Parts: sequence; C-alpha cells; structure tokens
Amino acid sequence: MNPRVLGWLMPVICISLAVIALIYQAGNVLAAQSVFRAAQVTLSQAMSEKQAMPQTQRLKDRVGVDQSASEEPRFLAELYANAARRGVKIQKLTFEVLDYGPGVNLSRDSSISPDDALKLQGIEQKTTNLVVRGQYSNLRSFLRDYTSAPRLYTIRNLKWKVDDADNEVTVTLSRYVFIPTEGKVSTEAPPS
Repeated sequence: MNPRVLGWLMPVICISLAVIALIYQAGNVLAAQSVFRAAQVTLSQAMSEKQAMPQTQRLKDRVGVDQSASEEPRFLAELYANAARRGVKIQKLTFEVLDYGPGVNLSRDSSISPDDALKLQGIEQKTTNLVVRGQYSNLRSFLRDYTSAPRLYTIRNLKWKVDDADNEVTVTLSRYVFIPTEGKVSTEAPPS
C-alpha cells in the first residue's frame, strides 16, 4: 500500500474510533442522567409522603416502641443478655418513668419546655440507672451497643471509676415508649 494513502488513512481511522467512543460515552451519560432523574422523582415522592405523615408517626418510626406488658421484661432480658455477652456485671439497677404532655409536672426534667412537652405527648421516657463493673474494653462495648442501637437510647450521667482489677461505670440509660393518647396500657391481667 502506498505510504501516502496510509498517512491519510490512519488519522481518519483514529478520529472515527474516537467519535464512536464519544458517542458510546454520551449514551452512557444520558442513561445515567435518566436514572438520576428517576431517583430524584422517587425521592421527591418519598419526601412528600413523609411530610404528609403525622409528626407523631414520623417520630415513632425513629424513637421507640409501643407500650405493652412485655416491653419492660423484654428490655431487661436484652440488658442482662447484652451484659453477659460483653462480660459485664450489673451491680445495681433502678427505674424512673417520665410522661410528657399537658398537665405533666416537668420539674424533674427542667430542660424541656412546656411547648416541647406538648409535642412529646404520648411518649413515656423510661430511665434505668445502672451500676456496672467489668474490664474497660468490655464496658465500652456494652455502652456502644446502646449508642448504635436501631432504637433510640439516651445515655446521661456517665461516671467512670477505676479500681485495681475492674472498672465501675454508673450511667443513666433512657428508652422511649409510645403510650395511647386515651391512657396507659394496663399491665395487669384481666379479671377471670
């Protein structure tokens, strides 16, 4: 083949291949843009549905569980199982319950305004004061299980004491339970 023809033919072939590659990539970009637009529409619909959902339902999806007679025994069973799994010993356990809503005495929890308490109506804060002992890494793992749980737990008043062999942690662990607006669920057995 004539070298002159080959000199003209090679750049034309290279440019043609580059054009084909660009057209292929442009198709990929257009396909990605259509997927992105569809995702935006889906997200927009989900956000609209979320905004239409009552605030209490939105809060309920993230915060707590419905009140039932089995909620506290289930929590305690999980607490003791978690302690055993992490090699931690529960030394002391006490409980408090705080209801939110109109007419509730908020003197125990002054960080909540009456307006906020009204928004939290129907939620009960169940607080567990714990004293636990164990090795440092085990205690950290035990507490991390509650900070990373799917259910909302709040940890307050954390005090750490170090002894010769063990560590002692005093902590307030709170969980949240939804109560019916017409009143609390009875935990007593019905009369037979």
